[in-house]
Amino acid sequence: MTQAELGECLGLTTVHVNRTIQELRRLDLIRLEGRRLDLRDLAALRTLAEFDDGYLFLEKRSRAERWQRPLCLSVHSR
Repeated sequence: MTQAELGECLGLTTVHVNRTIQELRRLDLIRLEGRRLDLRDLAALRTLAEFDDGYLFLEKRSRAERWQRPLCLSVHSR
């Protein structure tokens, strides 16, 4: 996925997407090498984004149980 495509999906400009990616790299929260994006510090990224995953789950599970499954993000070209 290109930065332009990501911006289109999120309703952001390519410039904003690029600057955000650069800032996340500077903070060592992500690493982008070739077509692979690694989340370096998920807890810090969630804190920075003020993310609350509570609305994502319909069944009642503890916070610890929610994050026991592996998280994987792959970036592929078309």
